[in-house]
Amino acid sequence: MSGLASSVVLAHAQAGNATGADWYTIVGMAAVVSMAVLYASAAARSTRTGDYWPLWRSFVFGCGLLVAASALFGGVRGSHPDLAGHIGRHLLLMMAVPPLLLAGQPVQLLLLALPTRRAAALREILQDPAVRSVTVGPLVRLLLVVDYYGSMVVFMHTPLLAWATTYRAVHLVTGAYFLVCGFLFWSMILSAGPPESALPTRAAIAMLLVGVPVNLLLGLSLLRGVPGVHGAGLPEAAWLTAVGGGTLSIIGAVLIVARSYRHRTEEDRWLVAS
Repeated sequence: MSGLASSVVLAHAQAGNATGADWYTIVGMAAVVSMAVLYASAAARSTRTGDYWPLWRSFVFGCGLLVAASALFGGVRGSHPDLAGHIGRHLLLMMAVPPLLLAGQPVQLLLLALPTRRAAALREILQDPAVRSVTVGPLVRLLLVVDYYGSMVVFMHTPLLAWATTYRAVHLVTGAYFLVCGFLFWSMILSAGPPESALPTRAAIAMLLVGVPVNLLLGLSLLRGVPGVHGAGLPEAAWLTAVGGGTLSIIGAVLIVARSYRHRTEEDRWLVAS
């Protein structure tokens, strides 16, 4: 996994030598490679200590890192922005990267790899009221849903979109925000936080399917124009938002249903065996 990420670093560095913003890519990709190496090291350590770490989790985590790197450090084309591509990258950061990274269960892996005392200290941090305040409770769930869908509405209907397609720094800041926003939302959806934060399956599915009409309306609204962006690329961006965003929402809901079915099947087998 780390070797694959290293090859991406070299490709981005070679392609960006003439852009004048190469250091963004170099620093960012170095961070991605570091995370890949740390994850691989933790997986190897947990396996050596007798806690086998599934290879598929390492694979999906690596895929998440690669998609995040591609979305965050893709080119910004100045006065001729690739509007559809830019919106597509933000959709990936919110709707594809977080579930891939969370499926890799990096926190659980870290707890397995750390020495006993440090693992206990990390567990205490995860149970701290400050952490629980952003993961537990109906009000928190409502705020996360509003932020998840509302942030894209604000982004597309203010000058932020035009600035992000022109200035690399704005692109990175907004991209990082969407990534964090998506991570918090999908942590709730996948019940990756404390047990008390676990959502009922139907609620999780409903929260995801809300994305279908939201993205459809966003796509239609793009056809009416974007502040600071004129003409070229708007129809393609509208189509990508409506169809791409809606499709990712449906895929997420289907995966939640499949996971719930698998859990029920495992419980039934356990009851039969007992």
